[in-house]
Amino acid sequence: MIQRAVSGGVTLDITYNYDNKPDLIKKNSANYVQFTYDGNTERVKKYNYTTGQTILYFGELYEIRDGAGTIHLFAGKNRVASVFLDGTTQFYHTNHLGSASVVTDQNGLRKEQMEYFPFGAYRAVGVPTGTYDFDPNFPDVFYTFTGQEDDDDLGLYNFKARLYDPVLGRFISADTIVSDPKDPQSLNRYSYCLNNPLRYIDPTGNEVGDPNDPNAPSDTDGADAEGGGVFNTNDSTSNPSDNSEESEEGIVVVAKNIPGEIAKSESEKSTDTKSTKSKDSQETDKQKESQEKGIKSLLKM
Repeated sequence: MIQRAVSGGVTLDITYNYDNKPDLIKKNSANYVQFTYDGNTERVKKYNYTTGQTILYFGELYEIRDGAGTIHLFAGKNRVASVFLDGTTQFYHTNHLGSASVVTDQNGLRKEQMEYFPFGAYRAVGVPTGTYDFDPNFPDVFYTFTGQEDDDDLGLYNFKARLYDPVLGRFISADTIVSDPKDPQSLNRYSYCLNNPLRYIDPTGNEVGDPNDPNAPSDTDGADAEGGGVFNTNDSTSNPSDNSEESEEGIVVVAKNIPGEIAKSESEKSTDTKSTKSKDSQETDKQKESQEKGIKSLLKM
């Protein structure tokens, strides 16, 4: 068990599992929260021993919170809505970082607004600025700062790989990846987004990305070899028709539908055809000469 002092004079006693994920967190020696993970180290259950709250996670798309199911809808990487079984819907209106600024219902009525300090702590309650709940009967919003889940019973955000304290502006565990050893900011394994939270986000808790950069890391990064090229679906500079002979994994990639190659191939075919026709023509002329000589010799007899 490791004891950590976090914001607001709060002390967390944390028991980690074999994969360095929090297994049990005790807040101020009173509030016990336990986590369960699957084989991919993704959170599948959260249980609060003090309140009795249970949350079951089924990937990013579905969860059961206190017995009530919720479906999450995404547009690409961004969570755009959460639909409850009774038909109530939360629509997220986000800022440039993907943080929920305003939440409306299925009728377009404003229900909640959130404003944040740079590192993710909520600004004081107030209208027109600040964090404010316009409808106390509306379901609580749990996906807020950069779209991450708010573990409000611990005062932390769930960044998947690690938990984050927005008041301290630090993760509570060290990063396992140094994304850029040449950048001194990346050598601080507890810092958030290179200490530049107004520009960068950390979608997985392990790697910083620019939300406006198509090459930014995300959970949806992948490769596609359609059309004969290997490329990253989030890389605008990649071309599926690149004439690549070998990928980083050593896989031979066959380039297809390259105009230059087609022109070259057709040209070579044309040259070969002309050469063949020329040879055939020469052989035909020789045959004609031989036939003419044979006819002349017969006439002389």
